[in-house]
Amino acid sequence: MSIDSMRIGHGTRCRTTRPTNTVDDGGSPVETFNTHLSSVTLKIDRQSGEESIRYRRETNRQQLKCFFQKGTDILEGDRIIPQEGDWEGKTLDVQDSSAIGGPTRPLGYQVVDAEVTV
Repeated sequence: MSIDSMRIGHGTRCRTTRPTNTVDDGGSPVETFNTHLSSVTLKIDRQSGEESIRYRRETNRQQLKCFFQKGTDILEGDRIIPQEGDWEGKTLDVQDSSAIGGPTRPLGYQVVDAEVTV
């Protein structure tokens, strides 16, 4: 077992959903999210945050980096739902999956940028 897989192995379990185009009972097109992967391990690093108040409602948007085992099928538009830890039950929207691999990435990881509003 490599050091990289040991690090990921101590991460958070999650499931992912992927947008699917379908039609409703009236025949109109709708986008839904269906489970794509279940019980996948990832590591989440908080990058930055932004707070705002609009219409007397406070929102807190967090930018995250999510580290998966290399080869995990994650695409822009997918949603990540952690099943444990600090982000349990929150929906993380994948913003960018182009940051996979590359010389600045830890060997054996695949990295995606995600955002969550809490």
